[in-house]
Amino acid sequence: MNRLLCPLLLSLLSPLSAAEPAWSYPVPPAQLAQAKSALIPFPQEVRWGQGDWKPAASTEIVFPAKQQADLAPALRELAAIFAGKGLETAGVPAEGPLPAKPGRINLAIQPGVVTQAEGYTLAVAADGVTLRGTDASGAYHAVQTLRQLLRGEKGSVLVQQTSIRDWPAFGLRGFMHDTGRNFQTVESLKQQIDRFAAYKLNVFHWHLTDNPAWRIECQAYPQLNDPKFQTRDHGQIYSYAQIRDVIAYAKARHITVIPELDMPGHSAFFDRAFGFSMGSDQGMEVLEKLIAEFCREIPTADCPYLHIGSDEVKIKDPQQFMTRMLKAVRDGGRKPLVWSPGLKADDQTIRQLWGDEGVNHSDKGSAPFVDSAGGYLNGYDPLITVQRYFFRQPARRVLGDDKALGGILCCWPDIRVADKVNIFKHNPVWPGTLAFAECFWHGRPADAKALYSVQPAAETPEGKAYREFENRLAAHRDAYFAGQPFPFVKTSQLSWQVLGPIPRGKDEPGDNAFEPETKIQPSYTIGTASYAWKPATGGTIMLSDRGKEGVLPRSGISTAYALTYVHVKQARTLDAWIGFETPNRSNRQCGGIPAAGKWDAFGAQVWVNDQPLPAPAWKNPGAHKHLSPTWFAPANEEPLEDEEFYWTREPSKVELKAGWNKVLLRVPFGYGAQNWSYTFIPVKQSGGRWIEDESVKVSADQK
Repeated sequence: MNRLLCPLLLSLLSPLSAAEPAWSYPVPPAQLAQAKSALIPFPQEVRWGQGDWKPAASTEIVFPAKQQADLAPALRELAAIFAGKGLETAGVPAEGPLPAKPGRINLAIQPGVVTQAEGYTLAVAADGVTLRGTDASGAYHAVQTLRQLLRGEKGSVLVQQTSIRDWPAFGLRGFMHDTGRNFQTVESLKQQIDRFAAYKLNVFHWHLTDNPAWRIECQAYPQLNDPKFQTRDHGQIYSYAQIRDVIAYAKARHITVIPELDMPGHSAFFDRAFGFSMGSDQGMEVLEKLIAEFCREIPTADCPYLHIGSDEVKIKDPQQFMTRMLKAVRDGGRKPLVWSPGLKADDQTIRQLWGDEGVNHSDKGSAPFVDSAGGYLNGYDPLITVQRYFFRQPARRVLGDDKALGGILCCWPDIRVADKVNIFKHNPVWPGTLAFAECFWHGRPADAKALYSVQPAAETPEGKAYREFENRLAAHRDAYFAGQPFPFVKTSQLSWQVLGPIPRGKDEPGDNAFEPETKIQPSYTIGTASYAWKPATGGTIMLSDRGKEGVLPRSGISTAYALTYVHVKQARTLDAWIGFETPNRSNRQCGGIPAAGKWDAFGAQVWVNDQPLPAPAWKNPGAHKHLSPTWFAPANEEPLEDEEFYWTREPSKVELKAGWNKVLLRVPFGYGAQNWSYTFIPVKQSGGRWIEDESVKVSADQK
């Protein structure tokens, strides 16, 4: 399946209790305010100077000759960065002490310059740059920070003078792609690895096998590669030469590949190919040979880990299975990883925690773990995903240690994807990755579970911190992801009032009208209950996550309302992202594409200045309605369509008068596992994509 807990009506997002430490963003506001460039992840320690360094048209890079091999990746990156700015670099190896010369970039590995592994220092003065890595990875990361410091201004390339000391809070920072379900080309994976490296990730978790196919060349059992046993992307596998190529490419960017051979679950292809299961005696014999073959073909030095899955499955003798498979992995010279919860492994095996927040991060047991329980990229609304990682404390620790190794961000598009670019269009791969990178590199002094999907008010310290990160994220979207899907816009400038939920009778339809539709007043008495408007911030509002007053019993049906006012200086047509219930990209569980003339499947409505706003003209009205998971149903083979997502279909056209315009939304709750939410965000075209339209004011109090 998708390693995603199905109930989305979470009651955990109530205000912080007195027992929880207060959340604060660990970066001093002055460091952020004085920066001329947007840095992600933001360094641990920064002092900003007043001036800039202006690189010459041709700049020398001086480095110790004896470190040339270790510094090769950093030198390659420097050359590429400056060439991208229309400048040239020339490497100058030095046999003795590094000579000082104005305008030079001075690069070296200097153990101990920062205590932590992968740490570095970066000093920019008026006459040049000095980069020092505590190890080769640190030197490489220093170059990535320098890349982000370069800015164009009035036709010149400038770098702000600064002194930086930086290191990661967590030693393992990774990204996982499921290419077992949806094959991706080697060229695409390499392009992604470049981006992972740019944001200081150091692991690529490569999920190579799943129910549709075994994507690895198989010499011992060629039938595993027979297209007739594959259910998607027929004939698409990776040769061992290609796997070695990807691993080498990643290693040259200080990224370790962790391959996953998922067993004994998620293995329907295996049953089809052999006629017996992985958990059988015959199956275990086959798997031992497959592991041995993989370990012979892939050098241990380049690939020291091997993940064997082991979750979401029941077999006759799990202890025997795990004992044999873990031994096979270790006999191949690898360190094993498994998913947790899953089949029980010994305490020397690394656990990868999954299950959203329903996991145990406590100190019970001695097994090291990797935290992947923060929310998958295919499960949440893109804007909520970014927010979740900004306010999340990795592994429930301030810093990583020999138990809490770090985290891996996961993308599980279980549904068949016809055009693989849609993995990036329909899921917040890049905005989520950047938020994850910031979180796991910089760390957090405390967790803010109450803010995972309830955005803080703009005037609070938490709101100001999130607004600042949104600004940096948008700057990276515009500067580094031109022409690439990047489903993110800034929303912390938007404020609302929400009211409800107002219960409906079991026979009352979702479009049943309540008093807010005819009169706006501070509170209402409906039946025997009183209802008052309450503040909300953001563009996507998760009604199911707004404390006790917003959480519904799974058997209940209700209606909520959302109210705001939109100000424009003169009458105009506004483009706006408007949507209800973000579809899950794992199991298609949602109300589907609405019927013709409808905003959703349950009776949602939008009014602007008390007039109904026409719903989009759906191309495939009424399609893809599935109110229960479709993991093993034919519907999971139906690719998602752009019109199913508010961020990939054309924005709605909203006619506004000069001044303030009233916007009211009716948001019915329709079924137990509904992703109960609404989205309303003014957007505009810029650089070939839709971004936030900040010329429009959206305020609940008309101020």
